Amino acid sequence: MANIYLRSTDGSDADNGSTWALAKATMVGALAIATNADTIWVSQAHAELQITDMTLTFPTTPGLKVLCGNDAAEPPTALSTLASVSIGAGNVGLNFAAGFAYIYGVIFNGGTNNSGTCDINISQSALPMGMVFDSCAFNIRSINSTALILLGTSASGTIDDVSLVFINPIFKHGATTQKINIKYGRIEMYGVTLDGGGSIPTTLFSNVAAISSYIVIEASDLSGVAFTNLLDWSAAAPGLFIIRNTKLPANITVVTGSNPGPGGIIVKMHNCDSGDTNYRFAEHAYEGSVVNETTI
Repeated sequence: MANIYLRSTDGSDADNGSTWALAKATMVGALAIATNADTIWVSQAHAELQITDMTLTFPTTPGLKVLCGNDAAEPPTALSTLASVSIGAGNVGLNFAAGFAYIYGVIFNGGTNNSGTCDINISQSALPMGMVFDSCAFNIRSINSTALILLGTSASGTIDDVSLVFINPIFKHGATTQKINIKYGRIEMYGVTLDGGGSIPTTLFSNVAAISSYIVIEASDLSGVAFTNLLDWSAAAPGLFIIRNTKLPANITVVTGSNPGPGGIIVKMHNCDSGDTNYRFAEHAYEGSVVNETTI
């Protein structure tokens, strides 16, 4: 059970990471020596930039903690949410490839190439992944219309091997056409925030053709950002999308597009509204919809 220290300002991946003075310089460098029993302490001053594609691979069994903390102490006695890991201006991706970890307080920044996709891919490989992101931010900095945040894998062999949990996440987009794509895996989100300093997507989520999706959003306040549609459900794929106990923008459309078939995704919205009431209810499937009616 070792502490591994990570600080870009004066660290070096040639050092062993055992103290702040011998800190690793990059997340990849720290993960290269980490086991599931370790804790990676990320300095609040950490501001890492990699120009090329970045692939983060975590231990194959649960237990690793990646915590942003104040580097005034060793180990830190106070947590922080200021550390950042960024990719550069090329047509590059930030890829969480595989493994297990609990990550607290890190800002993950996509690339800035406005003619490239610069995606943030969380579980893009065919290997198992179990991740918990607590108080982390995910920023699409490109204004390219096709740049995405992708959650889950496209590899059918790991359909039951991917679990992603987001606690108080912040999502920021660079263009109104960008979305959060949901793919194979179980995805849970609690306390979601959309950063109003970026572009607010017209449609917040979409499922992906030929890929089964399962996502639950709960206990969130999305009312401060005026996106139009919650989910584009038109991709031909099964799945379940649940949103409950959440405050939404007024006059939001729950689903957009057409459900392609009787085996398509099912959408359930329970106990949600734009005001201080909680009666808005909706269930949408290929066969039809059940929605609340307040004027009768």
